[in-house]
Amino acid sequence: MNRQFIEVDYCNSAQSYKWLWATVSFVQCILTYYVIADDLLLAPIYLVNLLLYFIGSAFYVIVLKKHTVFPSHVLLMSAAIAIVLWLIMAHTVTLLWRDDHATEKVLLLGFFSMLMCFNGSRFMLITCTVPIMIMHVYYQLTYVEQSGMSLLVSTVKYPFFVIAMITTQVNHNTRLVASHQKLVALNKELTVLRNLDDLTGIYNRRAFDEKLKYLLELQNRNKQSVSLMLIDVDFFKRYNDSLGHLQGDKCLREVAKALNDAVKRETDVVARVGGEEFGIILPNTNLDDCQLVARKVINTLRDKMILHPNSSVSSYVTASIGCACIQGSITTSEVIYHRADSALYRAKEQGRNRYCI
Repeated sequence: MNRQFIEVDYCNSAQSYKWLWATVSFVQCILTYYVIADDLLLAPIYLVNLLLYFIGSAFYVIVLKKHTVFPSHVLLMSAAIAIVLWLIMAHTVTLLWRDDHATEKVLLLGFFSMLMCFNGSRFMLITCTVPIMIMHVYYQLTYVEQSGMSLLVSTVKYPFFVIAMITTQVNHNTRLVASHQKLVALNKELTVLRNLDDLTGIYNRRAFDEKLKYLLELQNRNKQSVSLMLIDVDFFKRYNDSLGHLQGDKCLREVAKALNDAVKRETDVVARVGGEEFGIILPNTNLDDCQLVARKVINTLRDKMILHPNSSVSSYVTASIGCACIQGSITTSEVIYHRADSALYRAKEQGRNRYCI
C-alpha cells in the first residue's frame, strides 16, 4: 500500500530550513522568557517544553538528511506525542499545585508551541490551530468571563496568525518553485553544452558515443538497421601548416555545416569525434541508403569550395569516408566503429576523396 506524504516545503532548501529553525527557536526562547517572568508556576513547564523542542529539532535534522518529505504518519505521530506530553504536564500542574487555571494555560501554550513547530505543513498548521481556538474560548468563558465582542476579537487573532503564516509559506514556496525552474533550465543548458563541441557547435565525442550505444541497444531489441559513417578531412595537417590554425578552425566549422546540410532527419547524429575526424549515425538506414548519404556528403563539401593549397587530390577541401551498417544482428559500438574505421582506412589507401564500405 502506498503511503501518503506531506511535504515539508522548507526541506527543499537547507539554507531556508536553517533560517526557519533559527526564527522558530528565537520565538520559543522569547516565549519561555516571558512565561518565566510572568508566571513562576509555568516556568518549569515551559523550560521542559523548550528542551523537548530542541530535542525534536535534532530528530528533524537527522531525518532531513535522508528525506526531502516526511511521511504523514511521522508527522501525526509527532503531534500525538506532543499532545500527550502537554496533557501529562497539565495534569501534573493540577495535582501538584492544585491550580485549575494553570491547566488551560499549559495546554494553550502547548498547542501554540506545536503550531510553531509544524508551520511547514498547512495540514498540521490548521490541525493545531483548532484546539488552540477551542481552548482559548473555553478558558476565556470559564475563568476570565470574557464574552461578546471582546471574546470575538481575542479569538480571531489565531486565524489571522495562521493566514499570515500560510501567506508567508506560499510566498516562500513561490520563490522555491521559481528557483527550481531556474535550476532545471540551467541544468538543461549545461547538459546541452556538455554534449556540444566548442569549435563546431555539433555533438562532441562524448555525446556521439552515448547516442551510438543507445541506438545499437535499440537496434538489438527491434532488429532495426543502424549505419555509421566516419569522415576524415583529407590532408588537414597540410592545410593547417600552410594557412594557420585560425583558418583551420574556420575550415572545420565549414565542414561541420556541410555534414549538417547533407543529413536532413532529426534522428541522424552528426558529431566531431576527433581533430579533423567527424562521425554520422544513421538510424533505420541500410547500407545502400548510407552510400547515398556518403555521396551527398562528398558533393556538399565540394560545393562549399573551400580552397586547399596543399591537397594532393583537389584544389578544394575534400574528405574520405568509411561506411558500416549493422542490420538484424546483435553487436556493440566497438564492432561497428571498427568496421567503419577499416572502411575509412581503405578509402584513404585508394586515393582519398571517396567513400568505402
